[in-house]
Order: sequence, then structure tokens, then C-alpha cells
Amino acid sequence: ITKMTMIHEFFFGFFALLVALIKVSIVVLSFTNVVTLSLGGLVAIVMYIDRIYTPIAIFNVLFVQYNLDKVAYQRLEDFYKKEDDPDLAVSGKALPEIQTISLKDVCFSVDSQTIMSQQNRQFSMNKTYGLIGKSGTGKSTLIKLILGLLKPTEGKVYVNQFPLTQFNLEDYYEKVFYLSQDVPIFQGTLKENIVFNQEISDEQVIEA
Repeated sequence: ITKMTMIHEFFFGFFALLVALIKVSIVVLSFTNVVTLSLGGLVAIVMYIDRIYTPIAIFNVLFVQYNLDKVAYQRLEDFYKKEDDPDLAVSGKALPEIQTISLKDVCFSVDSQTIMSQQNRQFSMNKTYGLIGKSGTGKSTLIKLILGLLKPTEGKVYVNQFPLTQFNLEDYYEKVFYLSQDVPIFQGTLKENIVFNQEISDEQVIEA
């Protein structure tokens, strides 16, 4: 996608520069009497150049957008073809009220690169915690491990002293909330972005 966008921007800029140079050249040739043109003829040629340039520019935009949409559709299709996460199965254990969330000997690696190692932490209900550290030290990774969005390479995440993998994540997600630093916004109203497809009244949204 990035490569396609760069090609589009290069072509668009190059072609716009070329058209501008042609216009300037025609005006210069006309005023230096190298080419004999009346004022009306000069204006007409410039207008024709614009008319030729516009559809080519539009075609370029449509072509690039088509390829971007094609890539996006392929990714969406690949996503729908993926097998469901077994932890999201309805047969998972129902989760009571969360009292504690803990990590025991949790390690996480990506492509043989260790992001987090031997994490032993516990978070209790009705307490406030802060994660402080430089960018890239694993703060977001820790949160995603707690949410089950990432799975530990070693160790386990526990909820109420039971492994998170024993619980149904859909039930778990009704009891936890995660606000990402990069929040995706879907096309629609603010309420629709909050409730998604759940039947929730305006009063409930305001109260929350």
C-alpha cells in the first residue's frame, strides 16, 4: 500500500510539473514570437492542456484507489477465513466478578526477540495502577497480554487465580475495558462507535 501511494504521489506530482512546464513554454514561445499565436489562441491551448490533464489525473487517482481497495478487500477476506480463536468458544467458563488479575512468570517474544521476560505482577480490583517506562519497553504488550489479545510465550495470565485461557473471552470483555492510544473510529455516529451492535439506550450511554 505504501509503495502504491508513493508511486501515485510521484506520478501526480511529475505530471502536474510537466503540464506546468508545457504551459510556461507555450507562453514564453508566444511572447518571444517563436510561435505566432493570438491571445485567444493562447488561452485556448492552455484550456485544452487542462482538459487533457484532468481526465488523466482522475484516472490515476481511480487506478490507485482501486488497487488500495483490492488490497483492503483481500485482507478482509483473509480475516474472515481465519479460524475462530478457541478461547472465544461459547463453551468457555463463565467469569464471575473480577477480583484480581495476575501474571506469573510471563514471557513474550516476537521472532526470537524477547519483548518481556519473567513478569510477576498482580492487579487488584478498586485500585489504580500506573505503568511507566520508555517507548518500546512493553507497556502496551503487557496490557494486551492481560486482555488476551496476545498469548504469552511462557507463563500464564490468571484471573481470580484461574488461568485466563479457561474463561470465555467474550464474557471477559464484558467486564474489562481497554482504551488504546490509537483509537479506531468507524464511519457512523459517536453512539454507534460506543455500542456497536448492542441494543443500548441513550440513557444508558449517558450514564456510563
